[in-house]
Amino acid sequence: MAEQQPASMFRTLPRTRLGWWGFGMLGAGAALQLVQSALVWASGAWGLDAAVRVPDLVFVIVMASGVVLSALAVLVRRDYSIMMIALAIVTLISLGGVAVRTFSG
Repeated sequence: MAEQQPASMFRTLPRTRLGWWGFGMLGAGAALQLVQSALVWASGAWGLDAAVRVPDLVFVIVMASGVVLSALAVLVRRDYSIMMIALAIVTLISLGGVAVRTFSG
């Protein structure tokens, strides 16, 4: 009989509902960044009004909720998803960029 490998603590995708909610909110934050980039490009390329932008508060709410839900999934449910953890780290870096952009004017 073949030996079974021990179950790894880390998984590629989330395994709990809370983990999927966190992963989804992190994905929504990434989608918002793509929309923002497209709007910035369109305002420069087509002369659209600069006010046609996603407000920074929307970024902060969506991204922070994704990070919090992901952290809860890791701490409470022991959902060690490599993709979720990596995306949460990248989102924290992006939140830092949003904070710098907001406070610098």
